[in-house]
Formats: sequence, structure tokens, C-alpha cells
Amino acid sequence: MYCHNCGTQIPDTVSYCPECGAKVASAAPAAEAGELRPVMPAADAAPAKKGGMGWFKFIINFQLFAAAVVSLFNAFTFLSGTIYGSREVAENLYYIYPEMKLLTMALGVVSVALAVFAIVVRFSLARYKRSGPRLYLILLAVNILVTLVFVFGAAGILESPVSDFLDSTQISSLVVSLGFLIFNFFYFRERKELFVN
Repeated sequence: MYCHNCGTQIPDTVSYCPECGAKVASAAPAAEAGELRPVMPAADAAPAKKGGMGWFKFIINFQLFAAAVVSLFNAFTFLSGTIYGSREVAENLYYIYPEMKLLTMALGVVSVALAVFAIVVRFSLARYKRSGPRLYLILLAVNILVTLVFVFGAAGILESPVSDFLDSTQISSLVVSLGFLIFNFFYFRERKELFVN
């Protein structure tokens, strides 16, 4: 079947064109066995969204895969102790502060789960699942939360000021991540009618 709005070939099972976002009519049931009827455009077909779907394509074709790789890298640094520079430094830290090992290992496991979750979210969005945008926003929020748990958890365990664990790069990263979360909230809210499967 082809999209009536942009002409892109699309699967018969989709409700909206993945290229332009227009609603598509499903194939009408055949009157007799083997007879096919032409697909007519839906009367309420929505025009393509302003700005298109380029950002959406970037998210499902690159950003979520990159997020999974970064989460796996973070899991490795947490689980191996290299987040503290080396395994030796980590072992010394864990000897003096055993709670740090618990915190670090827990965040390593959470990072593995986030890598898997990023792929699940990717396929949910790519299939225009109703829950896709909500899952994506949850993924973004949990990534921010992991950073905050590490910073505040380490500061609490080591009885050090938060500023010892939160440098300007991390602050910038948190601000950008929060901005990204807010931007995507509004981006997907404007396109919520696309996610109906």
C-alpha cells in the first residue's frame, strides 16, 4: 500500500505513515474471496506535521542505539570499578566504605537494564505503540536519576560535599539532559495521534 499524502510505500498493517505521519486507510475487506478493493484515502487524514518526522527518525535510528551502548559502557565502569580510575582504587574504596560497593554495583545492574530498556523503547516507538513516547520519556528521566543517585549517594556515604562529585561537566550534562527531556515531552505531545498501535 502507498501513503496517499507522500506516496511512500508502507506496510498494510500501519495506521499512520512512518514517513510523513499522515493517517492511512486500511485495506477494505474483499467482497468475494480473492477480490481486492482499492484503498481510498481516509476522510479525516491528517496533514503532515510541521517539521516532519526527522527528529523521530534520529531517535529510533541512532539515539536509542547510542543510549544502549553508553548504558553498557556505564555498566562496565560501575561493575569493574573503573569509574574510580582503576580497580585497585575501587577495591581500596570498597574496603574503607563497603556501602560504596553496594551503590556502585546496584548502579551497574541498573545501567545494564537501561541498555535493554533503550532497545525495547526503540522498537516500541518504531512500531508506533501508544506507550512508546511515555516509555521514552521514562528512559530519559531514569538516566538523569541514575546520575543524581550516584552523586548524592556517594556524597552521603563518604560524608563529602556534593560538589566533590558534581563538576561543571556533569552539571552541564544534567541541564542538557533535563532540557532534552522537556523538549521531547512537547515533541511527542504534538504527535500523540500517531502512536495508536
